[in-house]
Amino acid sequence: MRVLFCNYSFPGRLAPLASWLAAQSDNEVLFASCFERRNFKIAGVRQVYTKLKSLKNTAGISQDPYLNDMSGAIRIGRKMQSTLTYLRDSGFIPDIILYSSMNGPALFLEQVYPDSFRIAYLDEILLRTTAGHGSDVQFASDLIAIHSASANLCYAFTDKQINRCPGRLGELYRVIPPAVDDIFFSRDQAQPFKAGLSFFSYGNAMLSIAAKDEKSISSRELWIILIEFLQIKNNAHICFCTPKETVMHLIIRIMQRLPQQFRDRIHVSGFLRLEDYRNMLCASSVRLYLSETAVAPDEFLEAAACGAFVLNSAPIAPNDSISALFLKWSGTRSDRLSLLVNAFDHASAGKCDNNPITPAFFPGPYNYEAILPNHFAEIEKEYVKWADVNGSAR
Repeated sequence: MRVLFCNYSFPGRLAPLASWLAAQSDNEVLFASCFERRNFKIAGVRQVYTKLKSLKNTAGISQDPYLNDMSGAIRIGRKMQSTLTYLRDSGFIPDIILYSSMNGPALFLEQVYPDSFRIAYLDEILLRTTAGHGSDVQFASDLIAIHSASANLCYAFTDKQINRCPGRLGELYRVIPPAVDDIFFSRDQAQPFKAGLSFFSYGNAMLSIAAKDEKSISSRELWIILIEFLQIKNNAHICFCTPKETVMHLIIRIMQRLPQQFRDRIHVSGFLRLEDYRNMLCASSVRLYLSETAVAPDEFLEAAACGAFVLNSAPIAPNDSISALFLKWSGTRSDRLSLLVNAFDHASAGKCDNNPITPAFFPGPYNYEAILPNHFAEIEKEYVKWADVNGSAR
């Protein structure tokens, strides 16, 4: 079977699906995207990229607020349409197309491949705001969700995404539970993680912090908590991890104002290769997520599989089942400091009480073997029914 993936970035949320399909010897898998994860490949998956020029708005300040996002998505979609048209004319006609709703690369898939079975996955674009439907911020996201609902099959990764769909649109979507490769994301596979001039492995007392945005990092109260934490745990280190240069530069500027005794124990890492990301999680006694918006469920699962004690400050729990995998980091400054210290003590002692995020608790229903076979069995069933009607099975 010929399978095409279409996503804004490679591999994004569709990575486990691509990896699973490519492992089947009778499948030919191609992944089209606009961006890639550096130095990362998926065995058996061919990649093709659509190079994007600047998508900055050139229409002037009088443009309606939501047109920036929508016009950007359309331009991305047109660029991807051009790339896929070339592939089609070169002879690549997929039986099945799996695509993400994020940022618009799949907007014109049907024009290129009208006879392929299309499967849409809602991505985090519908979770980026708590604004109401029809608001300037949410409008473009709603339009893309409506367009994605025209696919032959529609999936969301969480119930929260479905609940945020406009009107009765959510009734068209099914939920695929999040899954993690708990063989790769495992302490058994990890190597020491280098942060600054130091190397860390599990048991080296490291707090890793996923720094998602400037607002979370610029909080004076956060830095007071972290300094008090380092004073209490005099052997602990902190490693901030962020793919955003603006966030990294902000952290460095704040660190430069700290006394040397604390600067030496705080490290900053930028975008990490997948193996380094895994090594960092496995070296973390505690993993703290700082974010003004929701965190993808996969991130919690990856940290949990690596044995880290997970704290989350994000305002929206991804869904009920995943929310059981972390403790909410909230309350007064004293509350948050106590929770951080207690989590560190539990992780360092290897205790499991009040924390489901340990190797003894984790394997559960979230690994690939538990989720993906059933998902693809459902897809195959629906594809065969569709092909019988359309006479398109190849």
